Amino acid sequence: MSTAAGLLVWLYCQPFEDLFITLRYAENWATGTGLRFNPGEDVEGFSSFSWVAIHALAALLRLDLDVVSTVLSVAAGALMLVMITYGAKRIAGLPGLSAYMPALAVAVTATWAYSAGTGMETTAHAACILLAWAVLSRDGTRRSLVAAGLFLGLALLTRPEAPAYVGAIALGVALGRRGRDGIVVGGVAAALFAPWLAWRWTHYGYPLPNTYYAKADPSWELWLEGLRYVEAFMSTHVYWMALPLGVFAWRKEGDKNWLILAFAVCGAAIVTSILGGGDTFFFYRFLLPALPLLALLIVVGAVQLCRDLPPLKRHAVLGAAAALWIGMGVAAPRGLSTSLSWKGRVDEHKKTRSLNAFTRDYRAIGRLLRRDFPADTWIATNAAGIIPYVSGLATIDMLGLNDAHIAHLDIELGHGPAGHEKYDGNYVLDRRPGVILFGLPRALRRPPNSAQELRAYLRRITEHLPGDREILANPEFVRHYRPLVARLDDSRFALMFVRRGVEPRPKR
Repeated sequence: MSTAAGLLVWLYCQPFEDLFITLRYAENWATGTGLRFNPGEDVEGFSSFSWVAIHALAALLRLDLDVVSTVLSVAAGALMLVMITYGAKRIAGLPGLSAYMPALAVAVTATWAYSAGTGMETTAHAACILLAWAVLSRDGTRRSLVAAGLFLGLALLTRPEAPAYVGAIALGVALGRRGRDGIVVGGVAAALFAPWLAWRWTHYGYPLPNTYYAKADPSWELWLEGLRYVEAFMSTHVYWMALPLGVFAWRKEGDKNWLILAFAVCGAAIVTSILGGGDTFFFYRFLLPALPLLALLIVVGAVQLCRDLPPLKRHAVLGAAAALWIGMGVAAPRGLSTSLSWKGRVDEHKKTRSLNAFTRDYRAIGRLLRRDFPADTWIATNAAGIIPYVSGLATIDMLGLNDAHIAHLDIELGHGPAGHEKYDGNYVLDRRPGVILFGLPRALRRPPNSAQELRAYLRRITEHLPGDREILANPEFVRHYRPLVARLDDSRFALMFVRRGVEPRPKR
């Protein structure tokens, strides 16, 4: 199992674009700029305070933040496998090799491997939820209630959807044991989180991170996209089996506390994924906290269902079912789908390779901007992670993750790519950035050779970005900006639009 998990993480190990937003905040905090994306601008464009704080400490220690984030993310992913194995053995009481089956099912799933390899806080949040589940499922002592509350408090500091998990788990504890036990768990978690919430609300002016307002403002269309997201995951990986098999296990199990809490965690993951509108990125990372427990429910239910069969037949049936189930999970990223809402065959593994090419291009463009433009230059871009972090330049985030004005615009979500729907091109122009990068900036093998080629290229890269098209249609843009093709290396170029009067540094 560890070999399979290690190989899959290695396959998907690539720092994620959004991670570098966190790293920029951490580096700015460590160097005295404050908990800010740009100097002098107070906006909470990060989703994880704990991840920012840890990396700010790493920055003070002069550690490589890329490496730190990857090590922590992979370690948290490994902890998830350890905890679900512990839960399968000690809590659910699965016998023999079946106790390792839930962890194996998780380890060969791209959802887990990709989350572990991106350096994001996703696996840390899921590990906190799983630790709270394991502690509460093991016993109901006061020490366990407090420990679980502390784990859930860390989850609250790590992801903005954690309140749903805290509420669901506290309710599960109250239903499975005593009402006051649920209050203790929720109260300890809230006490750890309350100081940060109070500071955030007074400092930034909002109770939730700016990323929530940019990505997840409520709408029916957004929720429908979230429902499709959940259905695609549950069907493609056959995790819908967790419901009937979990109910069957419920009928047979003597201790139902762990089952109540497992259903609570799975329910919270599904609800938050629907309300958040799913995700524009791959492999269903928002369902990660539920993944180990869904696998556990399937295995426990299947073992219970086959318990009365003769040993040889039972092992054969369970082995064949496990091979089919795990095989579908492995094949899912390659385009195998049993989803009702799937929009055609999608090879997500191939798309991650393409995304990694974006990452390399972003790094190259960031280095070029750092090298060729004065340190006081402002840039405007839709890719607000790697390019601003590597360039070190002040940045207008045209999708609003790090811009309070754009994030709080009243634009109904659910009609375009998740997280890429809010915009105000005229506002961006009014701020007079020195450099504008349209679309998702890519390195070009050959720059456009004519005005007609340039227009065709811009139409293609801004097809799903109405803010970009609004800028291009504004007469002020035509009047004040000129295209510039800059050489990244011997074979690649970058296209940007530079404000007249802003000049790159002379080449040495």
